[in-house]
Amino acid sequence: MIVSFECYCTTQWGDVLYIVGSEPVFGCWDTDGALAMKCIAPHKWRVEVEIPDAKFRSFTYKYFLINRENTLVWEHGKSREFIKPSAPFTTVHTKDLWEPGNNVQFPWTTSAFTKVL
Repeated sequence: MIVSFECYCTTQWGDVLYIVGSEPVFGCWDTDGALAMKCIAPHKWRVEVEIPDAKFRSFTYKYFLINRENTLVWEHGKSREFIKPSAPFTTVHTKDLWEPGNNVQFPWTTSAFTKVL
């Protein structure tokens, strides 16, 4: 199975977004083994990972940023979980939004918005 991870993250020139997680392909939570993501559009980052179908049922992951000053900045909040779909897909796409952790609240995550959905 190929899993495509997309993350929308406001970055500056020279910043690089990474994904790290519980599976060996993601570095087993070691930032030195994390996967660098590619900026495919302004503030839109992507990486594709091939994972053998029988290898997992679920795994956890998180994003971090290495900024142009070479400082590691973790995404705020708890780790994300990927659960393998029960259908036999060959490719799965995930789309995430970077959690800034500076009490920025996105309008679509407020109760005023979520309660109407």
